[in-house]
Amino acid sequence: MRADRSAHLGPKPRLACASQRAPAFVLLLVLASATVADARTDPDTGRIRVIFLGEVKPAQFPFPSWMEAEPKFTLQRVPCDIEWFSEADARRFARLYLPRTYNALIGQYDAIIFEDFTQRILPEGTLERFQRGIREEGLGITLVEYVYWSGNLNEIDRWMQSTFYDVFAADVVFGSTTDVGRRFYEVLRSDPIFNVPDISKWAMNGAGHGDLKAREGATVQAIWSQRKTEAVVTRDYGKASVIQISHGWDNIPTETVAGYEYLPDLIFNELFFAAKVSPPQDLAMVHMIRVDLIQLAQRRESATALVDFVDRFGANTAKLERMLGSFDSLVRDAERAYIQSEYAKAQEALQEAAEGYSSFSESAIDLKNRAMLWIYVIEWITVAATLMICLEALWILMVRRRLYKAVSMTRGQLG
Repeated sequence: MRADRSAHLGPKPRLACASQRAPAFVLLLVLASATVADARTDPDTGRIRVIFLGEVKPAQFPFPSWMEAEPKFTLQRVPCDIEWFSEADARRFARLYLPRTYNALIGQYDAIIFEDFTQRILPEGTLERFQRGIREEGLGITLVEYVYWSGNLNEIDRWMQSTFYDVFAADVVFGSTTDVGRRFYEVLRSDPIFNVPDISKWAMNGAGHGDLKAREGATVQAIWSQRKTEAVVTRDYGKASVIQISHGWDNIPTETVAGYEYLPDLIFNELFFAAKVSPPQDLAMVHMIRVDLIQLAQRRESATALVDFVDRFGANTAKLERMLGSFDSLVRDAERAYIQSEYAKAQEALQEAAEGYSSFSESAIDLKNRAMLWIYVIEWITVAATLMICLEALWILMVRRRLYKAVSMTRGQLG
């Protein structure tokens, strides 16, 4: 069976009568039911619980924070790559944050992200637990930048020699790196991952890597527009969905990260695919809500920093803290509505929270100004009092003494 690289299937002939349409409708229902049954989500909250190993970057890289702002995900970070961290720190983070048993892994998580780390920093038995969970329990996995590159800090040759290499959707072409013709996607299949606007107009890679070659039975979702080699490949492994991306998320050019507004939606679609969850249908509405959530998360951080700043000057911040609590409650209400696909209700709550943050900023700045005013007044009084004391001392030493004449001493005459 050859890897599927067709851009789309040809148009289907129309069914002639209702008796022919009925079986097709029943088939769609069956397929939809199967999809829902296979989906991996938290049974209590409906969220997709994601564990992210590898290049979990510092704050200036937005990908982890985007996932944390999306209510349909929860995220456990495990920063363990040896490009950004020392080997000792990578091993320590792996010990601290990884689930230590198989039951903990399959009970706490629904999807996995591996990005560009070497397997040798993992505690013994970890990789075997992950592979078993993928194969037997349907833990979907997104493999990011598992290709050969000149630094080879993921030690891709070790992965190729391990049993975990069976999970990969594509074979790694070892020993060749290039950035020529590997900037833009040519999308072969829009649904379900690439159903976002203008994806082919934005550069998705700016670094040199080796090629991938789709395995038998895999599906090529996108190729590089000029090089025509595999960019994004998917396949099933056991009960799980595997998606393999032939570049790093950190290799996406800055202008794309800053300017392509649907980049978070693309990342979310890749995770939905791994968890076998259908992406939201109303992308325009959902996109607006996601943007609002990301912006509100950033405003929350700024507001907290402002409260801490004002608090250092001794101002009473109780009112500001109550306001932040009410905004948090609105955001939680919006998240619950969003998870339940009540998008209009979610948008109303987020709009109210955004308006509240505007008034919060005004109140916080006013409180800061009043606190600063008292500081200025106290400093002015202190300086003025010090000046008065100095002038008084100067007057005593240099002016007042002139009012008195020195009295000469006389001695009595002895007869």
